[in-house]
Amino acid sequence: MFLLVSFIFSISCDKFEWYNPYDPECPKPLFTPSTPGAQMEGNSVKLTWSQDNDNISSFALFRRAEGESITNLATTQKTTTQYLDASIIPGKKYTYYVLAVAGENKSDTVKAEITPVIPITISTGSVTEIGATTAKIGGNITNAGGGTVTSRGICWSTTQNPTVSNSKTTEGTGPGQYTSTLTGLLAGITYYARAYGENSRGIVYGNEVSFTTLGSPKLTTNSVTSITSTSAVSGGNITSDGGFSITARGVCWSTTPSPTVNSSKTVDGAGIGNFVSQLVGLKSLTNYFLRAYATNSFTTVYGEQITFSTPIGSLFTNGAGVTDVEGNSYKTVVIGTQEWMGENLKVTKLRDGTSIPNLISKTEWAGTNSPAYCNFFNEPAKGETYGKLYNYYTVIDNRNLCPIGWHVPTFDEFLLLENHLGASEAGKLMKSSIGWNFWSDSLQGNGNNLSGFNGLPGGRRGGIAENFQDDASIGYWWTTTEFSSSTAKCIALSRENYLMGRVVHNKINGLSVRCIKN
Repeated sequence: MFLLVSFIFSISCDKFEWYNPYDPECPKPLFTPSTPGAQMEGNSVKLTWSQDNDNISSFALFRRAEGESITNLATTQKTTTQYLDASIIPGKKYTYYVLAVAGENKSDTVKAEITPVIPITISTGSVTEIGATTAKIGGNITNAGGGTVTSRGICWSTTQNPTVSNSKTTEGTGPGQYTSTLTGLLAGITYYARAYGENSRGIVYGNEVSFTTLGSPKLTTNSVTSITSTSAVSGGNITSDGGFSITARGVCWSTTPSPTVNSSKTVDGAGIGNFVSQLVGLKSLTNYFLRAYATNSFTTVYGEQITFSTPIGSLFTNGAGVTDVEGNSYKTVVIGTQEWMGENLKVTKLRDGTSIPNLISKTEWAGTNSPAYCNFFNEPAKGETYGKLYNYYTVIDNRNLCPIGWHVPTFDEFLLLENHLGASEAGKLMKSSIGWNFWSDSLQGNGNNLSGFNGLPGGRRGGIAENFQDDASIGYWWTTTEFSSSTAKCIALSRENYLMGRVVHNKINGLSVRCIKN
């Protein structure tokens, strides 16, 4: 009986336990880790291995540093097959050991070896003995990173962050201080340089230094002041002639960045020190780029760039003014070849003294085909602010609405005004600088009134269905030009854009009127 049980047990063990790492009789190769490796990751050693048999409890990691005994490094979970060791000394050889653990049972040990190397530590020294075509710069490799420094030197360029792909010196190998002489430089040029060094981890660069070779003047650009539509004042200050006399100085400018002496310029004497430059011949409403310059026998150099914009030139002059039949006085402005009222008309009589009916009711307003006026919302205060609203029959009445020597403009006369101001922003120049409501950040709102027209958002009065519309958002002005038997051409200014709009309105509508001199 005992023999039978023993036989059965041995069969069971052979079938189920022989391949179980928890069984002490299980062959160790069946759960020994494989493919151990060690490589650098940053400034740490990354240890990796593989494990096909996951019927284990953990991994035990050990490390032996060169000249030291084995130490217990860590115990990891069975699902972990890598470990990052940051507690290393570069240049020292390390042997790592990995084994799998299953209860009290342990696999064979596998190992990986590495001598860690990290990037070198390097700094760039100061620049000395600067000449017109040469300069000296030092470097210092204070830590070789545990490896061998295979190359070192200085690299330089006329742009920042030079590399060994640019000009460079080669100053042997190994750590420590060294000095390089840079040759083949150009006089009066600013260079950027860095020390470099290389080990098996790659090339490392020191801090960047900059210098300007002899022969280059040093100067700054003065701020731009007294800006008008056609002129401005600037200048510069030359603090060093670079070892050679300054033969020319001034400022240069253009409408594109980095102007040179081949652009527009002033010539303001010679020598070092501060100088003042008078810019003339500028264009209004233009963005400019400006730099001071200084020239000696080696080179021409420039100060920092300044940008400025010219304002719009004078678009109008004040006229003599005009008074209507009721004694209301109006400012007038001369814009180009035209003289306009600078305010909306608010007279309530025709030129011969005939009173214009003030029609308040919507029914009366819509039903008349003779002269009539009203105040916006029938509020006299708005009539004082925006002027009166007149129907088209008032505009064309042969007894005349405007003062003597003045008339209601034709559509073409408004187009002549638009052409003088520039179609793309005529509305901006014609609109008043306040009073236009905003209802969206994307809309233009107020104008700048640089034309002196001072267009106001006086709204309009329509027929019975519409009555008063567009309060403080749109201004409409009659022209005497018909569009059809029942409509006439008008112009409009809106809070929504900077254009002078072209619209057509029914002759019974009430719009603002602006008179123009004969």
